Amino acid sequence: MGVLTDLFFWGAAGVIFVAAINKGTFGMGFPLIATPLMALFIDVPTAVVLTLIPNVCMDIYQSFSRPWQQEDVRRLLPLIVPGVVGVLVGTKLLATLPEDTLRLCLGLVILAFAASQLMPWKIRLPRSNLTLWAAAAGVVSGVIGGVTNVFTPVTMFFYAAELEKTAFVQSIGAVFLAFKLTQVAATYHFELWTATLAMLSVPLAGIALLGYWCGRRIQMRLPETTFRWGVLVVLAIAGLSLVLRGLGG
Repeated sequence: MGVLTDLFFWGAAGVIFVAAINKGTFGMGFPLIATPLMALFIDVPTAVVLTLIPNVCMDIYQSFSRPWQQEDVRRLLPLIVPGVVGVLVGTKLLATLPEDTLRLCLGLVILAFAASQLMPWKIRLPRSNLTLWAAAAGVVSGVIGGVTNVFTPVTMFFYAAELEKTAFVQSIGAVFLAFKLTQVAATYHFELWTATLAMLSVPLAGIALLGYWCGRRIQMRLPETTFRWGVLVVLAIAGLSLVLRGLGG
């Protein structure tokens, strides 16, 4: 990585702020926006590392956006535990598997899911098997997220489970927090952190929280139907982005 100039910092700050507004509004999509834009002028591993601490700070805020209920814990544990293992596996596989192939496959799955929600019939998860579906979504999301830094299968799971807006936002915040903390540990283990990146992460985290706060103000004014359409649009953009990056090689 070259010398990080003041121009780079303010460019990164602008990217972080815009991505954080999106996350505050829809509860997700921060690394999807921030990582590829920052990777235009720095290497991908550095871009990923710089998004981690801002992401963790926002996920802490998001995870406690409302009081926790026993039902929330029962819903999340079967997803988080296997997912954390998946993140560790995905991070390890990052150096050996063809990343473009994984991005292409994930993008096609996401686009297929988004398209299915526009049809008269929609994908719905049976309540009787939610624990099994949660575990599967956790493993798949963890492995793919460890490789691509995109944990969209978790969002697909909660969307198909038809969670109410505030429960949706809090649930994915808690899952993302567990996954991102695992990523922080894994990237540190693989020596991707430097003292400069650690120092830069602190002011960027503050900028991210400001953007997230602005996004939350927008979210509070969104009707439930509009919110679900917004989530679907973000999913579709994520899928298309992954497909194009996968095909681009």
